[in-house]
Amino acid sequence: ISKQLWDSLSPELQAVLEEAAYAGRDACREANLKVEEEGAAICEEAGCKINYADKEAFKETAPAIYEMFADQIGQEYIDKFIAEQD
Repeated sequence: ISKQLWDSLSPELQAVLEEAAYAGRDACREANLKVEEEGAAICEEAGCKINYADKEAFKETAPAIYEMFADQIGQEYIDKFIAEQD
């Protein structure tokens, strides 16, 4: 939706659209997780070994990467991204 159209909507309608967007996001994440789990099970049954990422290692390394891109994308967006990861 364009900013111009968004700004023309009432606060009430904006709230409804935001709520719908979040509900859609959550439903999509849930569906993706289910497909991922089913796919992993199929692969494991076929003899594949799945290596899962060490999230703590990523968390330890990530701050240096965030710093590299802070000027390009803005610290505000990096902070939002980090908050979503927790």
